[in-house]
Amino acid sequence: MTTSGLNSMAMTQALRVAAVATPSKIATRQEGREQSWETLQDNVARLAGGLRGLGVKTGDRVAILALNSDRFSEYQFAVWWAGAVVVP
Repeated sequence: MTTSGLNSMAMTQALRVAAVATPSKIATRQEGREQSWETLQDNVARLAGGLRGLGVKTGDRVAILALNSDRFSEYQFAVWWAGAVVVP
């Protein structure tokens, strides 16, 4: 595994641990939306799969142009989950 792949794994470790330890607790809350750690992890995994399907490979740079929000956090974790590097 490449160094960026290991770094990506470390970046998602807290999410994985929280989803196992406290799956139903609120992970994000914004503008009336709430999601649990389990739901956040599921969304992140699906987004990461979508990125992989689009051709993102381990170590690739992925730019995110978005406002600071719960959705930005999902995308950021998804890039790391896919083994890529976030370029905000």
